[in-house]
Amino acid sequence: MGAFLTESSLLLCPHFGRVKTTAPAVRAQAVQGTLLHAADATLVEGCVLQTSNGPHPCVTVVWSEPTTRCVVGGQPVLTESSTGRCFAADGTPQGTVIVSSQQKARGQ
Repeated sequence: MGAFLTESSLLLCPHFGRVKTTAPAVRAQAVQGTLLHAADATLVEGCVLQTSNGPHPCVTVVWSEPTTRCVVGGQPVLTESSTGRCFAADGTPQGTVIVSSQQKARGQ
């Protein structure tokens, strides 16, 4: 299943634009922040993709494969195993979201 994705997760488009949730469908808190759901509205900021016709940035993400075991407010939550597909404003698929995982520090 993987770790839950939250508003504090580092999510990037393939061109290193930042993926952000603009309107959580359901608000549920985890230690790291609000859990993300497949139905959440997301946008991409700072995508630098250039084509021969000029800029063609990723602007939105459509999520698939949310967890089926954890549902909050009737909405399945996203995990590191979920897939986010990035799209340009004209609907062109641009690739998948990069989920930057950070290892937790351990002390003795």
